[in-house]
Amino acid sequence: MTSAFHMPRAKALFDKVGFVTVARPVDFRTSGKEGIGLSRDDSFGSLQTTSTAVREWIGLLAYRLSGRIDRLFPGPGVGSGD
Repeated sequence: MTSAFHMPRAKALFDKVGFVTVARPVDFRTSGKEGIGLSRDDSFGSLQTTSTAVREWIGLLAYRLSGRIDRLFPGPGVGSGD
């Protein structure tokens, strides 16, 4: 169990070493309806959310390029290869 924003990287790491995983993301930081960039109602919050997303995407790319994970965006399935 980890924060939703970190779930893809955490799941990919566990899958790579063969641990069976079931994704249980918690601590969602958005409602899922926000866009990327600055919104009209909360520019600071939007910038923070975008910053977190970009950091995780860069992390996923760096882990993939270094061979630490097999896929950029692992699925929610159980176990490796799902």
